[in-house]
Amino acid sequence: MKYYIADQHFFHRNMLTRMDNRGFGTLEEMHEYMIMQWNRKVRKNDEIYILGDLSFGNGENTNAILRDLNGKKFLIEGNHDRHYLKDRKFD
Repeated sequence: MKYYIADQHFFHRNMLTRMDNRGFGTLEEMHEYMIMQWNRKVRKNDEIYILGDLSFGNGENTNAILRDLNGKKFLIEGNHDRHYLKDRKFD
């Protein structure tokens, strides 16, 4: 199966308040919920095209999120992806 998604904004604190007001108390709660929902739908061999703004985090913590998400992921750079893409620790 193929899926397309954008604007997850992992590690972006403003998603909790003034931008999206996603209704979570912490980033950890938001991440846990998003990963759980993703993995309920996406299987190991599904292809996921991420159309930008995956993460506002650094390379290490973005790698950790990607490892937790099912599927074969194809990343397209968004304007909020520059932090982890410039980080040498991003794989």
